[in-house]
Amino acid sequence: MAENKIAIFDKGIDRMAVLGQNMDFDSPHFQTFNHRSGDVLLPKIDFREPLKVEVDHFIDCVETGTKCITGTDHDKKVVEILAS
Repeated sequence: MAENKIAIFDKGIDRMAVLGQNMDFDSPHFQTFNHRSGDVLLPKIDFREPLKVEVDHFIDCVETGTKCITGTDHDKKVVEILAS
């Protein structure tokens, strides 16, 4: 599995104002743009096996009576979304 699961790239395009002119961006004249290509952020994400987390939560609900994260209200919403 990949060590860096998520990469956030700082990229974008910004409109540039021209010094000495009206400096407003509403002008219909030719616009100039600044292309940004900055840093890449690699956040640390602790891997946990999704199925094990789900099973552990289910067992905790059964043994201790903990309220389920996805109760019947959540189930109804999912079914409504899938039905539409």
